[in-house]
Amino acid sequence: MKFALPTPRDAVIHTMETFPIVKKEELESFGTYRTKDTILEIHNAMTTATRIVGPYYTRLSPLPADPLTRRSVYQPTAATMPIK
Repeated sequence: MKFALPTPRDAVIHTMETFPIVKKEELESFGTYRTKDTILEIHNAMTTATRIVGPYYTRLSPLPADPLTRRSVYQPTAATMPIK
């Protein structure tokens, strides 16, 4: 696999190409594959921060796993339990 995807960036590009419906819709709507472009921009920023040993500050808001945005934990009830 390392031969086909020699760098992490190549792996990101390959992964993004596995979403053809998203790609098609974004190309039709925006003229560019915005999701892929954004992810590659973030990947480049994280790589740069790692190389210069500086902090990486995310562009995401709210932050991933922000407790204020989490969903409640699923609690099965008698009505949602499978019938035995």
